[in-house]
Amino acid sequence: NQNFHVELYDVEEDPQNAVGVITSIQGAIDGGVVESGDDIHCWKLDISTYDYMTYTCCLPLHIDCKCETFTAEVTLQEATRGYRNILDQEGPLFVFAYCSKSSTMGFVRDIIEERTIHLRRNEAIPSTPGRHELTNEVPYQPNHGTLDILYRDDVIAVARYRTMDLYSTLMVRSALQSHQSGATIPDITPFQSILYPGTFDPLYEASFLRKPNQTLSASPNTIVLVSADFTGCYGLSAAPTPTSNPSSPATFTYEQLGHMAQPVPWSFCVVWGPSGKLFATLSESELAISYTVKGQGKLDMNGTTPENYLARWEIPARLADVPLVLDFDETTGTCVAVMACGRTWVKRSSTFPKCSSAAYPASEGLASESPETAREVANPVPEPVRWPIIHPLPLQDGVSTLSAKPHPIAPGWSDEVAKYFPHKNQVGYYGGTPWFVHEVARIPIRHYFSKDNARTSAGEVKEGWAKTVLFSISELNDGSYFRGYDEVIEVHPLPGATGLKPGFWLLQVESSREWNFYKLRRLKGVNTIVEYLRKPGAHIEYLCERRPFVKWPIDQTKLDQFVCWRLRSFEGFGRPETIPVSSFTPEKRP
Repeated sequence: NQNFHVELYDVEEDPQNAVGVITSIQGAIDGGVVESGDDIHCWKLDISTYDYMTYTCCLPLHIDCKCETFTAEVTLQEATRGYRNILDQEGPLFVFAYCSKSSTMGFVRDIIEERTIHLRRNEAIPSTPGRHELTNEVPYQPNHGTLDILYRDDVIAVARYRTMDLYSTLMVRSALQSHQSGATIPDITPFQSILYPGTFDPLYEASFLRKPNQTLSASPNTIVLVSADFTGCYGLSAAPTPTSNPSSPATFTYEQLGHMAQPVPWSFCVVWGPSGKLFATLSESELAISYTVKGQGKLDMNGTTPENYLARWEIPARLADVPLVLDFDETTGTCVAVMACGRTWVKRSSTFPKCSSAAYPASEGLASESPETAREVANPVPEPVRWPIIHPLPLQDGVSTLSAKPHPIAPGWSDEVAKYFPHKNQVGYYGGTPWFVHEVARIPIRHYFSKDNARTSAGEVKEGWAKTVLFSISELNDGSYFRGYDEVIEVHPLPGATGLKPGFWLLQVESSREWNFYKLRRLKGVNTIVEYLRKPGAHIEYLCERRPFVKWPIDQTKLDQFVCWRLRSFEGFGRPETIPVSSFTPEKRP
């Protein structure tokens, strides 16, 4: 295990010097919530890490305090272990997405009594939301993920890929009190599940508004869920309807909120303000703050989405980089954007160029940045490469430089994956097969980020893995990312995480951005696939599970971010232009 530290900055007064440091954090941080109490001299910050550790940090910061003297003395204590990705908190009850003892998601943990309840997803919801209006396809609709959890005194809301699941807070508290510490984690089912109306694909990014504004919610008790991707902004509001029986949970009526605003193109990070009036988006070359309106109608190709930019700034082209983390303070309009190279941009909406209209061209470097200005920042250099430790390492060398062509195991196909793509099936590599299945296809496997596991192969774990077993020989050609290629991938999902069984999948890369993922029929093994491909006129597509072919819904935002990074960093397929491959080895990781 590796120890990390957290630096605290006052971005308003002195963004260059840390006012406090939290040391001895075990693992990289994956979530945090701020507790605001009655003591104006001290706030509490609860953080969780990828190593399933949770800490409570007491922050005696100079917040709303008029004292003449002030000393930032940060204290740290362990809150609990075995959980990660903290999403909410109320007193001793902490809400997490993951538990080390379970492959499912959504947990409420009493850190004092050391008792836990699992918020189980509803298995009885319809398997599909209907057929697509244009293609008439019956889609796959995964619903195993947990995007956000909102804890309230009356209800606990869980945002999943397809549904908003509502749980009775009273029943959760009662179950926690009756649960014996150390026993098997019990679960509780939702009293209501709301299918996201007007959507065909699942949501892979969504947040609950902690303080929804009146524009988006009719009453203060309304739950508002918001999401943003390349199609625009989507929202769902759910308001409780009182019941005659006080002991029964209220039924929630819902309304779709569509076309609220338009994020900047190719946005990879989205952060909503607590009220939802403003949200910030970040791409590799642009940072923007937008305001929302209450849109009408469902999301479709004919809808009109306003470009409500409050402030917009274009990062100078020579400083463009992979966006890693974005944070946004709605009250002050301050954005903090962290890029993969280690550079941090701190900007306020008042320092952005004034946008007189939606079509106003964003200027380069006109506004001042902190801690550095664009004019003072040197051009990026390949050495040393400051690749973030919480991000998978880039796939090292792509195609191995071998002169001999592979021996086809079937016409146009090869199974010599390790020979020509030595890192493709190793976990922890950005762009590898385990990364694609876990992050883009959103099929849970054991996907590691730590350098100790960076070279682990799929066959070294018994369950929860994915590896490429066949690839079309065209993948070895220059520019194969643009001309297309096929792969057969064997996937063994984590048991219990989804309803998927181990099997084979087909990845078809049509172009740099068009990647299609199909589930193949139940087959005995890869030899069955090879025997079929050896037949005259055989096409791999005819082994797909569904006809007509139905794509598995992938996370297009994750894929687009990888495409942007690859187009900027590599020429063709896996051939570095300016960045030495040796720089990406785990030993040289910062």
